[in-house]
Amino acid sequence: MQKLLDQEWFRSLFLALMIIGILLLAFGVIRYFTLSYQMGQNLAFQIQAQSQNVDPQTMAEAQGLMASNEALRQIEAGRSQSVIFSGAGLVLIAVGWLGRDWVQSKRRKTAKAPTSAS
Repeated sequence: MQKLLDQEWFRSLFLALMIIGILLLAFGVIRYFTLSYQMGQNLAFQIQAQSQNVDPQTMAEAQGLMASNEALRQIEAGRSQSVIFSGAGLVLIAVGWLGRDWVQSKRRKTAKAPTSAS
């Protein structure tokens, strides 16, 4: 186990996990706010937010509302996925941080250990 801890790639692996976590977190947050803006611009969301009843007069209006509602569902699904990406990023950051801390503490313990004189 000590050989594994002495290899620099093992520490770099935890650093890579942290970097991937930061990128996932940033991606998730940016995507969440982008989709939130798109949601606010969506006609179906605006109608729901104002608690309006809409009675479409033509088939084109009805189809437009259906398309807007389907787009709203896709936006909501995308927002849910972005929260999952952000959570996965936070988990990777935590695992990388704890892993690097663990490796560093093991190295300190072995460095402080007295060598036996033969």
